[in-house]
Amino acid sequence: MLFICGGTSTSLLVYNVKTGESIATLDCSAPIRDISFSENGLWVAYVPTNSTTVSILNLRNSKTVHTTDIESEVRKVTWDHSGQYLAIAGAGCVVVEHYNKGTKSWSEPLRKAVNTVDVKWGPNATSLLALNTDGELVALG
Repeated sequence: MLFICGGTSTSLLVYNVKTGESIATLDCSAPIRDISFSENGLWVAYVPTNSTTVSILNLRNSKTVHTTDIESEVRKVTWDHSGQYLAIAGAGCVVVEHYNKGTKSWSEPLRKAVNTVDVKWGPNATSLLALNTDGELVALG
């Protein structure tokens, strides 16, 4: 079991909960704004403050496996239950990144121009809801 923390420092710290051992320290460009674990616990998505970029870290080897720039300040990231879809809420858009296990490649199946502050998956990831800056819920699928 792992514990990851990030905050006002520019480091993302990864610890083994059972042993208390530090597994990795990742230097980021700014303090961490948001962190989201994939359901299977293999990946973590993280976003530095005021960044347009989301990085995905493989927790098995502490290596970055994917980075995406949504060209808008990222506010929130959240994985679906399968660990294959990552929803990203940005200042000017909502983006979904998809990992295809068969081809081991990433794609962007969804990009909508919505000024959002948060995004959440519905039951079984059959829908996606975004909270816009006016406090309204926007159904995206």
